[in-house]
Amino acid sequence: MLWNVRSLGNNLKLHFVIQTLVDTNIHIACITESWLNSGHDHTIAILEAHGFAISHSFRPTRKGGGVAFLVRKGINFKRIIKKLEFDSFEWHGIHCIAKQTTHVICIYRKQEFPMLMFLEELNELMTAICGNSRDEKDRVFSGPQGPD
Repeated sequence: MLWNVRSLGNNLKLHFVIQTLVDTNIHIACITESWLNSGHDHTIAILEAHGFAISHSFRPTRKGGGVAFLVRKGINFKRIIKKLEFDSFEWHGIHCIAKQTTHVICIYRKQEFPMLMFLEELNELMTAICGNSRDEKDRVFSGPQGPD
């Protein structure tokens, strides 16, 4: 599931997100505009109390933004650690580990940048994470599409 939440820090919205994930039996949710920062320990504690682990990247330079995964407990995953920043999008990635490792990437495209720039930077990200592999079975990308 992909959801542009526009603030997991809002308590009412947070409980609505949790209830929706539980009611629809979602195991992995890609969240854009999480609006989380290092001071949202209470939000993380609420998610964990409802059976979800969180992995997120927050926007360090200003309020808002941020990309996260909410992963139902019991799913083995780890964060993709790559110090890659791009002008045209924010991203966060996890490796879901089972019989086969799957790369899952959540992208929030900034619409003020041209599509060509976004595609070039996306190619750079894919190459950094997946290498030159042409095997597409092991990766999933998710992100809202802009107006271009």
